[in-house]
Amino acid sequence: MNKIKKKIIYVLGLSHSGSTELGFRLSEETGGLAIGESFNVFNRRVNTDEGVDCVCSCGFGLNECVVWGKFLSLCKDRNLLKEEVNVEYLSMMYELFLSTLDSSDKIIIDTSKKTVMLPVLKLLKEKGIIDYKIIFLVRDVRGWSLSDKKSRARTNRKVFPIIYHMRAWRKGNLEIKNFLENTKEDFLITGYERFMFNYVVTRREIFNFLGLDIVKNKYGKSKHHIAYSNRMKTKRDSRDIEYNSEWMSKKTSTFFSFVYPGLMCLNNILVFGKKK
Repeated sequence: MNKIKKKIIYVLGLSHSGSTELGFRLSEETGGLAIGESFNVFNRRVNTDEGVDCVCSCGFGLNECVVWGKFLSLCKDRNLLKEEVNVEYLSMMYELFLSTLDSSDKIIIDTSKKTVMLPVLKLLKEKGIIDYKIIFLVRDVRGWSLSDKKSRARTNRKVFPIIYHMRAWRKGNLEIKNFLENTKEDFLITGYERFMFNYVVTRREIFNFLGLDIVKNKYGKSKHHIAYSNRMKTKRDSRDIEYNSEWMSKKTSTFFSFVYPGLMCLNNILVFGKKK
């Protein structure tokens, strides 16, 4: 990865998996730029025009943001807003964001979490435009299920029993894992809880995988222009973010996670790196 200076750290996973926190921390440690869920900027801008009203983490509306605003204007000029994500779209987006970085190693942290972006990333790599590394982020099934359930209630969607969300966690993460293995992608599985509670060890694993050196306090605060993400995008520093441990006091989540056949075994493998 060191041979190509333009690098994309692409985070895969389910929603509510902690990618915003990971993006902030990786930005601080690498000097890279966290851009959040870039896929949703394109997807929502095309389908609902929601991008016009979205606020970037820099504090400006998306159209007024110095980078997202310029990018959306270029997309409109080139008539890219009515097409699927493609090489021209991603190439233009990444080049624009990379140009805002001063460091010799230009790094973008994209937490789109969508497998649909990977074939285009692969094409960009084959063309020598960028290099990329994939981090597959998985949150503990108990915390994820509760977060997903609360999100549905908050957005007025139908709420299901907690066991439904646990099935969704299993199905979604296995689909991502199988996709990566079937396409022979090089990837690192990182558990959100390991990342939050055993950061020193997890950071070393991540940096070894990325082929980067750890330089303490080299970059300081994170750099970000995050359009779509969770509510944590308004935080300016990863130290402002606390782990949501609410699930630990919910007996229902703990009970169903252990009676669901094989669920905790899979959770321990994906989140905590334990062997079968």
